[in-house]
Amino acid sequence: MRINFYNIVILLVMGLFLLDFKENLSSGISEELVPFLALWEKDTGITVHLRTIRLGELKEGIAGTCWILNRKIIIDKDVWDRSDFYSRKELLYHELGHCVLLRMHNNSTFQNGCPKSIMYDTMFSTEQLRCYINNESYYIEELLK
Repeated sequence: MRINFYNIVILLVMGLFLLDFKENLSSGISEELVPFLALWEKDTGITVHLRTIRLGELKEGIAGTCWILNRKIIIDKDVWDRSDFYSRKELLYHELGHCVLLRMHNNSTFQNGCPKSIMYDTMFSTEQLRCYINNESYYIEELLK
């Protein structure tokens, strides 16, 4: 069989189709995340248009990740299951900050140790989470800047 330019193009297109098909098998939104996405839309006024927002398994030490080009967020299921309401909200809003608002990490803190942004590069500690709970409207406004 003689391979020419057209055969190569056909093989590439078929490969991309199969990759997209495989990706769509794991697309969608995990049911557990739906109430938090509704809160996001209420808090920010922004509708989320991502292909995938799911719970899954991530490497140890990674709570969530965003693939901007794939329009995909994965939240570690074990972290999610161990987290309370506000930790879950902070984690998902952080990842939506990356994928929807294209925000980068911001590790600056106030003198009292509170992060200045939800885009802090780790999940909030217990003390930092109190900052979030007591100043939630500030953190949402800062996220939207």
